[in-house]
Amino acid sequence: MAIPFVLLGDAPDQRSGLSRIANDLATRIAAHQEAWGIDLLYLGADDRGPLPERGIGPFFWGEGLQGYVFEKDKPGALTKALNAALGKVSRGPMILFTVWDPARCFEIVQWAQEQGPQVQLWGYFPIDGENRHGVIGGPAAAAVRCYRRVLAYGPYGAQVLAKSVGGR
Repeated sequence: MAIPFVLLGDAPDQRSGLSRIANDLATRIAAHQEAWGIDLLYLGADDRGPLPERGIGPFFWGEGLQGYVFEKDKPGALTKALNAALGKVSRGPMILFTVWDPARCFEIVQWAQEQGPQVQLWGYFPIDGENRHGVIGGPAAAAVRCYRRVLAYGPYGAQVLAKSVGGR
């Protein structure tokens, strides 16, 4: 049985750098998903307004995450969107891979913890700044500490993340 591998980031057709990175990862992962024993789902939030659910190869973004865009300043909006978008996915073991700024992932961590240990968090974090102590702090650092696998954009980002999460 294939393990759901959920890639969460910007909508596939956004012109953001993170969208392009997520699309590239999804395309490359899709080519190997059967051999790796995973079932790829690509969920993306679209800031331009509601779009109908579309299929793009093995990826999709659902109406649930579009609702998040309009409620993203409300606590619990992303959790509600994830539950709606992942309603069709088995609640067994799952990998949730985020391609977002770590500050946006704090609510994702809370959601994953509510699901239990079967949800593994993996993340790709673009870090292009640090505070006066050479780290990221607050909810962003707290979120990254809860991820099992962490990738950083470049050597600078890797250095800041390593110092932020205690060299993990």
